[in-house]
Amino acid sequence: MYISGTENNDFLVANSALDSTLDGLGGNDTLLGGAGNDTLNGGDGNDSLNGGAGNDTLNGGAGDDTYIVDSLGDQVVEAPGAGVDTVRASVNYTLSNDVENLYLTGNAILGTGNSINNILVANAALGSTLDGLGGNDTLLGGAGNDTLNGGDGNDSLNGGAGNDTLNGGTGDDTYTVDSLGDRVVEAPGAGVDTVRASVNYTLSNDVENLYLTGNATLGTGNSINNYLVANAALGSTLNGLGGNDTLLGGAGSDTLNGGDGNDILNGGADADFLFGGAGDDTYTVDSFDDLVVEAAGAGVDTVRASINYTLGDNVENLILSSSATAARGNSSNNYLVANAALGSTLNGLGGNDILLGGTGNDTLNGGDGNDSLTGGAGNDRLVGFWGNDTLIGGAGSDRFEFFSSSFAMIGVDVITDFTSGQDKMVLYTNNFSGLIAANFSFAIATSNDDAASNSARIIYNSTSGSLFYNQNGDGSGFGEGGQFATLAPNLMVTANDFVVSSSFS
Repeated sequence: MYISGTENNDFLVANSALDSTLDGLGGNDTLLGGAGNDTLNGGDGNDSLNGGAGNDTLNGGAGDDTYIVDSLGDQVVEAPGAGVDTVRASVNYTLSNDVENLYLTGNAILGTGNSINNILVANAALGSTLDGLGGNDTLLGGAGNDTLNGGDGNDSLNGGAGNDTLNGGTGDDTYTVDSLGDRVVEAPGAGVDTVRASVNYTLSNDVENLYLTGNATLGTGNSINNYLVANAALGSTLNGLGGNDTLLGGAGSDTLNGGDGNDILNGGADADFLFGGAGDDTYTVDSFDDLVVEAAGAGVDTVRASINYTLGDNVENLILSSSATAARGNSSNNYLVANAALGSTLNGLGGNDILLGGTGNDTLNGGDGNDSLTGGAGNDRLVGFWGNDTLIGGAGSDRFEFFSSSFAMIGVDVITDFTSGQDKMVLYTNNFSGLIAANFSFAIATSNDDAASNSARIIYNSTSGSLFYNQNGDGSGFGEGGQFATLAPNLMVTANDFVVSSSFS
């Protein structure tokens, strides 16, 4: 029996007893088969085809068509690019070519995709198995204990309620986990995979990334490189374990434990506790209440601070960012970097420190130890304090200052790029006790012996670059003075390059 529709939206029903052919032609048609083996042709439009009983052939044609399949003998026919089509199957079913979506209904518990991007939805009430095969598929479980196999491609797997088994296969897969009984299975080298968990969760082997959602507040990585993200709204604890991990906090007060490896820890907003563990770790600090904890000998660690910050014990490096303009080191050998755009003050304190200025007008204070200070661009102030320091002014008009608890503690600092007439050397009278600005005297010698026999207070050996303080003020040696700096040789140094000051601030 043959029934033809029109170019309008038609409702065509086959003979209940005979094999029928229904042609919907144009429009969004509904075609219903009978008890025979029917052929339903939807034609153009978004059609609904239900073959009824029998082994039916269903051809939706162009448009986004929906097929009702209730027999293993039903055949769905679609052409490439002929819309986004959906099968609702009450029997176990494998999608034919060029059909995108499959929903299991009735007693169906097995759904299989094809080589294109599919959406596969499990039986709402019965535990189901979904196989995505090729393509970037979305697999959605129901209320039962489902098994979802993504196959090839970058798949999204959500088991829904129940204790589900989720196997993404190859590709970069995303898993939604909402039950402690859900099980994620991945093979080594099968892509970079992500779990979004609304329950406290530990990553299984070979899964890289974890995001906490819902009420989840505890996330734990595995032995590979992980990317762990805290709950956006609730204070969370993240444990990196092995690998070089990245741990990101949220809006709450988070605790981040890097574990082994070279980890990156960023607590986000609020007061966070950051424990890097072993390895060379990097911390992002944006709150005065953030606490960074490192053990002795647990790697060379770096803080990137957007606030003024003092390094805690056993942390080596500090880099200022955003609006931060003050950095203080600790008793270790520190590497302190000024804000790249804003004038900053860096204090090395103990250890042999490296201090690097930025483009602003920076103040670099070396502290104890043999320090290296580089001003960079801008008009910088460099104070070595104790020890034999290396001072590099960089661009701009820089001040090289000599201040310590005594002259002997100043050491011999090396100034690598002093420019006469542009830079200044500042001498403080508590260390250079024989100096007063009113009778400052300066001379140039060509040897150390000539310098020692000169009666000027400050003598520059133009041959070696050595700079001396003559505490006696006569030609019988330097007294309690001596060499306190080394400049480049053959500079045109004059008395105007020095400033004598009685007050350090």
